[in-house]
Amino acid sequence: MLDKPPRLSVKSMELGRVVHNRRVQWVRRAVWSTRPESSRLAYYSFVLRRALRPEGTAIREDAIVEHGGVRFLLPKDDSEVLYSVFIDEMEPLTCKLMTSLKGSVFVDVGANVGAYTVRLGSLFGKIVSIEPNPRAAEVLRRNIELNHLHNVDVVEEAVSDSAGETTMNVPSSGKTTRSSIVESYNKGSYFKVETNTLDRLLDEFTKIDLLKIDAEMAEVKVLNGAEMTLDKTATVIIETGSWSEKRVTEILEKHGFDVADLDIKVNECKNVSATRTNDNRSQSHTQASSM
Repeated sequence: MLDKPPRLSVKSMELGRVVHNRRVQWVRRAVWSTRPESSRLAYYSFVLRRALRPEGTAIREDAIVEHGGVRFLLPKDDSEVLYSVFIDEMEPLTCKLMTSLKGSVFVDVGANVGAYTVRLGSLFGKIVSIEPNPRAAEVLRRNIELNHLHNVDVVEEAVSDSAGETTMNVPSSGKTTRSSIVESYNKGSYFKVETNTLDRLLDEFTKIDLLKIDAEMAEVKVLNGAEMTLDKTATVIIETGSWSEKRVTEILEKHGFDVADLDIKVNECKNVSATRTNDNRSQSHTQASSM
């Protein structure tokens, strides 16, 4: 656990100025050391809203939040974005590993509003940020602009094991920036979306330095459509769960990766890393060629 809360800057688009609230900052410092990690998002939401609206009234406009040198749009109607703002604390091991890497190409599958896209924007020459949810893609593009990134391509398609069209399910909780192509997802509404495979989308690249996959229970489908992509990828970070962990590990190990756990998350989810030496990489190429 951190000794003190991170520095935070909040700019209300409605007020047009950065809000400095010494009382709120003192409260954050006072309770940080005893605040359970599982309830930090609710706490952040309270702090941000108190900073923007000290009198306790509802926030009527979107805001811009800066944390750790990265700026995010905070839509007034979607507190789920807070997870992306504080991803470095919600997924500390994952964030530490990913921000320690540099290279030419980073592919962000399930980019959502850009938690990792914008944080890694200066570390990679090219970023392909894939997000099929229109609302999330809209906020993602805004966050890319807020951070002055010119090396990011946003692909508004769903990644699966085949190209075509499918249904994207949105949670009944009303979290408008999250969605999944999995039928059993906690859906409240849905929309049609085009699907594609990573092998088709990334055919132009000869090497991928980092591939992050957060596909909301569809990670096996993503990997099944990424046979050639995996063989040219150095590091994979993927969210998995009890429903897919065994199969995900089998696929990654078949392609020469060593799989290790990172952050344990809520709802039986966790992030895992897949890395390999050059020898393993060459071996996976040989195995794939002989199949």
